[in-house]
Amino acid sequence: MRIAIFATCPEGVYSGGRYHALIAGYCLARRGHEVYFITDNKPVFDKDLRSISPENPVTIVVSKTFEVPSEVRF
Repeated sequence: MRIAIFATCPEGVYSGGRYHALIAGYCLARRGHEVYFITDNKPVFDKDLRSISPENPVTIVVSKTFEVPSEVRF
């Protein structure tokens, strides 16, 4: 499956709910799904979670307008 998670992320701030959303994304990626985390700022906590699914990472898409690039198809 291809999965998109949309979340706002204030710059330089940890957030429990956003952290949880990205953890869920990495767990789904670990199970083999193609996961995109679409956000307005790069989450500072992404590096904390990469080890959950190193072979199939979550793709972080930073877009102030939350537009999905044309190369990403759902």
